[in-house]
Amino acid sequence: MREFTGYREAVGRGTPEAVYEELHRGPVRDPALGVVIVGGYRAARQVLDTRNGDFRNAATLAPLYVPEPDVRRRLGEVFHSQGDARGMAFLDGEEHRRQRRQARSAFAAADRGRHLTALVDDALAALEGRTGPVDVVAGFIEPLARRSSLEERTGIPADLVGDLAVLLQGQIEMLWGLPGPEQQRKLVHELAQVWRICQEAVERNREDMRRGAHRHNIITGYLGLRPELAPADRLDIYGHVNAGYVSTVHTLGNVVVRTLADPGRWRKLHDNPDMLPGFVQRMLERHSGTHGWFKLCAAESGVEVDGEHVEPGTRLLVALNAANQAPDRGPDDPFLSFSFGPHTCLGKDFSLRLITTAVGALVARYPDARLAREPRPWANLAFNGFPEAEVVLSP
Repeated sequence: MREFTGYREAVGRGTPEAVYEELHRGPVRDPALGVVIVGGYRAARQVLDTRNGDFRNAATLAPLYVPEPDVRRRLGEVFHSQGDARGMAFLDGEEHRRQRRQARSAFAAADRGRHLTALVDDALAALEGRTGPVDVVAGFIEPLARRSSLEERTGIPADLVGDLAVLLQGQIEMLWGLPGPEQQRKLVHELAQVWRICQEAVERNREDMRRGAHRHNIITGYLGLRPELAPADRLDIYGHVNAGYVSTVHTLGNVVVRTLADPGRWRKLHDNPDMLPGFVQRMLERHSGTHGWFKLCAAESGVEVDGEHVEPGTRLLVALNAANQAPDRGPDDPFLSFSFGPHTCLGKDFSLRLITTAVGALVARYPDARLAREPRPWANLAFNGFPEAEVVLSP
């Protein structure tokens, strides 16, 4: 198998797309990361689909680096507080299917009566009267994601949402970045804070349910199924909090920023709003905020992936955006931005609705919007997006 470190380097620059053509030639091994990187479409589907047991999802939430000893101990204190329980992202097979059915029920409860248009309108109102360049990430996308993903959908109390949102970006660096020793210590301290906020949110929602004053959200969905949450339920709620907010910010940000990069396209969407759903899906095929995911080779004798032998125990990084654009993807093949197979993202439909509604509202209100300057991209091995993007909303 070819060795190739260019993907990691391109990710570090925030431009992973610069080496997609190399990934389309077949799987590559990055010896420094200790992973095989897959960027072909058929190969990506094979690795993402855990149903036949050749691959497992167990590697998803394990850091690539070896944490410092004190950091490792602190990680153990947080997660081992739940005993031997494992969250849904660590599971495969029947146990995963059982927890996924429960999670799907909780998600359905969260989506009951959810008025996305009102949430988008509230976020849009904060832009009214703004003159000069506006950071559309801090001024619109992040507030909308906090309200829709954390507060309304997950059930994080409003007074905890702000602190939690600030901490979550760091959490994805702890898992899917390559932080140095001091950064690790900072991030593991913040992990403990995130965990405490999630547990406080559970208890507040439980109290609201006792008083009959609760709203439908993911936490009350879990509590409705099992009032005394199992440790695995708490781990899953923590996982939903982490994945939901950050993926929403970066995916919505990618669509908005990359659409604004072509003023003619932005205006065309304003004049032809019926094009929006299809356009959003096409954008997500190329620019999803979640662009990489990990799997573990579990086949006892290894497995062939796109003509290359992968040894058992090998960790694989699936480059989702690269696979979506690979030459071997057919016109009717589904895009992989929300993964594929048993671990397909449970929030896919919600994300598509939110992004379509938000982009549609921005286009309708500000048809002449344009980027004030080219924003700086950012990426780690799992997520990519724009930390900020200054936009001139009106002429």
